[in-house]
Amino acid sequence: AQGGGAPASMGAIEVHGPVSALDRVRPWVDPARLADGSVRLVECVVGREVVLPSGHIARAHLANHGLGEHGFPSGSSELATAAPEAVLWEVTSPDGARMLHAADTGPLPASTVASIASASPLDLLLVEETFGDVVDHGTAHLDLQTLPLLLAALRDAGAVGDSTTVVAVHLSHHNPPEPELVRRLAAWGVRPGRDLDVITVGATRPVPGGALTPARRTLVTGGARSGKSREAERLVAAAPRVTYVATSGPPHADLPHDAEWADRVARHRERRPAAWSTVETADVAGVVRSAQAGDAVLVDCLTLWLTRVIDDADAWNDADTARSIMLASVADLVSALRATPARVVLVTNEVGSGIVPLHAGARLFRDLLGEVNSRVADACDEVLLTVAGRAIILGELRTEGPL
Repeated sequence: AQGGGAPASMGAIEVHGPVSALDRVRPWVDPARLADGSVRLVECVVGREVVLPSGHIARAHLANHGLGEHGFPSGSSELATAAPEAVLWEVTSPDGARMLHAADTGPLPASTVASIASASPLDLLLVEETFGDVVDHGTAHLDLQTLPLLLAALRDAGAVGDSTTVVAVHLSHHNPPEPELVRRLAAWGVRPGRDLDVITVGATRPVPGGALTPARRTLVTGGARSGKSREAERLVAAAPRVTYVATSGPPHADLPHDAEWADRVARHRERRPAAWSTVETADVAGVVRSAQAGDAVLVDCLTLWLTRVIDDADAWNDADTARSIMLASVADLVSALRATPARVVLVTNEVGSGIVPLHAGARLFRDLLGEVNSRVADACDEVLLTVAGRAIILGELRTEGPL
């Protein structure tokens, strides 16, 4: 405001923040307002609570802005709790609803994740997502690679739950086009924030648009090197617990070493987060049945799973036996998929779109995998086709079976 003091109806404006942030604000404030107390710049430290006239309580948490790899300020060995460069504000309403505004931060230190965790999850999380698929920006901001990892940590700590509305803010032109961004965020239970959004939260008030519920069972199909595995990995990246089911199995002892295949397996392993657990098995249905609510299971892939099913039965030269065993195996898998409370993503191949194979065994495999894909797709809420690194949604979300 310009002129002689704040309006009579307005009390003093208090701006709370770290010293470095207040120093940036100060040049923009009329010195007269600072002198007469109508604008007050109040230094805050991590953990400080500010009680507002409305009864809301704002609490400061340490942001990762100017911090080193382990949550220390650059060039220092002590936590930046006394004089942080930036803080995040958690606001609790008089009725107990909790909101965290997590903008202008990179991946959060473990101490911040722990301090946000409470007896109940946040009602609303406003979390930045600045750089999209640009991951070499070298700044203290989040992107589409680090955001899901942060969400996984917050979910694992209990700070974010199924009822938490998560909105991505601080979006920039580095992000994919809106339809693709919406699709990618929705897989993690997040929606993008838009100008003039009004989000109402509280114990006795509805949440318009509320928390997003991602598809629970997804089949990702496509051709070779089309981006199937990367897409599947993205879909479960925000889950607190992920079991990666590798169906390829160990190489046959009587076959020569396949360096190219070994290299593929090594690249897949390197790409997975260290926190994921890996199970090498053909008993996909068993793994799915043992998964609990909140878990995620990534199966890569059904193509190699079917190969092992036929191999184990030694049925490559007996089409009737092979089909009978396939039908029993896929029925068991479909039963497990329909009953599981976990998030399950399955990867498969489209092998019937090219030339007709010359070998009878190859034709048999093509036909059987087509049936496997169709039957598993019927048990899924969502089917994605990957082409040239892009994912295309096939049809509408299904509602058959328990949701």
